[in-house]
Amino acid sequence: MIKKILLFGFVFFYAANTRGETPESMISDFNRQLTIPSVTCNTKIIVERGKKTREYGLIFHMVVCRDGTEKTKVEVLSPKRKRATLWVVKNANGKKTAHLKLRDGKIRRRSSGLSDFFLKSCLQDIDFNILEDMRNYSYTPGDENDQVFAESTKPSSTYYTRRLIWMTKTDDGSWVKKKTIYFKGKGTIVKTTYESEQVMIDKKKWRPGRLVLENNDCRTTMIFTNWKVSQKIPEDEFILK
Repeated sequence: MIKKILLFGFVFFYAANTRGETPESMISDFNRQLTIPSVTCNTKIIVERGKKTREYGLIFHMVVCRDGTEKTKVEVLSPKRKRATLWVVKNANGKKTAHLKLRDGKIRRRSSGLSDFFLKSCLQDIDFNILEDMRNYSYTPGDENDQVFAESTKPSSTYYTRRLIWMTKTDDGSWVKKKTIYFKGKGTIVKTTYESEQVMIDKKKWRPGRLVLENNDCRTTMIFTNWKVSQKIPEDEFILK
């Protein structure tokens, strides 16, 4: 009898806490959190490849313009010999461009598909695209209660053809990602990411304090600090110079 009561209590608790939650509503809540006009943060990147470990200090500037254009500027500040600046822009019509300015002052155009790797890490230029995240995907439940399959509905507009996402709720009820497996083509795994140490950087808007990316060749850890949101970022921050 006690077992039946406990089982009923668990089922009732689960139903009460998942009622009305669909893959679409979970992702919709996650996408809502991305709608911040501008974000700046300091980032430490640790790249582990084989027996070698490299560390970099960066500053991110990310802004979504009123016309839908997404702009990202990544400044590599340390070590000095690796100083560089990456600009990634996605226009409202979906056109993507990326340029890298090296320490010698030369500016190099990157892959138009934003597939180039950054600092020989697991990061690709597309990963700096703020809203690539989840608008052109369809969603179905996964095998686990917190799992969502995201299938690309417009492969020509999305870099990853499929994602398998595990999500969790914060204390205020917001959905955030905790693990994502990224696929390309007919099912090739590109990378797996783990997000943790979530911090609320604005009202009901969360970002990970730590992001770990892994693929067959390396492991990349990103540690984010000193978040600043909705501050006016000068337009010339995003002009190649």
